[in-house]
This record gives sequence, structure tokens and C-alpha cells, in this order.
Amino acid sequence: MPRPNPRRVMFTEDHLAARVTIERERKGWTLEGLAKRMTDAGCPLAASAVYKIEQGKPRRRIVVDELVAFSRVFGIPVDQLLLDPEMEAEQRLIDKLNSVNTLATAHEEAAVKLIAAVDEVRELVKGSKRTKAAVNKYLMEIREPREFIRVTTALYRSDRLNTYGGRPDLQLGVMRALSENEET
Repeated sequence: MPRPNPRRVMFTEDHLAARVTIERERKGWTLEGLAKRMTDAGCPLAASAVYKIEQGKPRRRIVVDELVAFSRVFGIPVDQLLLDPEMEAEQRLIDKLNSVNTLATAHEEAAVKLIAAVDEVRELVKGSKRTKAAVNKYLMEIREPREFIRVTTALYRSDRLNTYGGRPDLQLGVMRALSENEET
């Protein structure tokens, strides 16, 4: 009489089945859509087989050819597909946090440059009606509302240049006029 195989403790097939579900849903694919992509990748698979892999009781086994095809279809290396989904999610989180850090650093550096540029504008405008008029003319010639808002926000938020004499109603009036011009 053959001996039964010992119980497995790695759960790699369970991880892969969970990852198939996660990646399929992440891409917004149906069971049929994934089955078609698998077939197109050279590994014919019915939607019912995908269902049994993801939710079957007992779960459908995944053969090596299918593993390789899943890797190609999802664009994920085989070793990554076999990871515990929680470990993969943690790695994605760490990657996103690194992105946030990079973007925050770039934002901080841009803010420093913006403040320096606004300080330069302030120095150029200081005490000169002609340069203040040039700033007003520049602002009035901006036709794209978002650009106008970006520039005026940078100038006013830093409270370094008071083109409209501290009157937000004038600034708002100009922004509304520019918005109306763009809509027509």
C-alpha cells in the first residue's frame, strides 16, 4: 500500500491562486478575459478552470506551464507570483512609500526654488510703479485660468507681492473673467 504524502506547509499553490485572483481583479479582467489571455499566450485554459483555481473546493492544481503563462499574462516574474499575497502587498506599500518620499523631496526642493523666485520678483517690483504695472499686465494676459491661479497663488500665498492692493475681490473678479473667456 502506498504511503500518503506528508501534509505541505509552504502553501505556495494557495499563494499563487490568491495572486491570480488579486492580479485578475487589479486589471479588471473577468474569468473569461483571463482565460482568453491564457489561451492567447499558448496555454489554453477555460474560465471554469480559472474559477476552480481561484475558488474551487478543493482548489484546482496549477501545472508549471500554467504558472509560466500566468507570469507572462500578468507581466509578473514567476518568483513574485509565488509570494504570499500579504508579503507582495507589503512590498507594494514600501514601494509606494518610497515614491511618496521621492515626490515629497522634489516638492520641497521646488518650494525652495519658488520662494527664491518670488523673492526675486519682490525685489524687482519694490518701489517701482512701472514694474508693478508690468506684473499686472503679465497677469492680465494669462488666458488659461489654472495658469493664472498658479501664478497668483504663488505670489500671494507667499505674501511677497501685493499686485491688487490686498483686495482679493479684484483677484477673484479677474479669475472669473478669465474663466468666462475660456468657456466661450
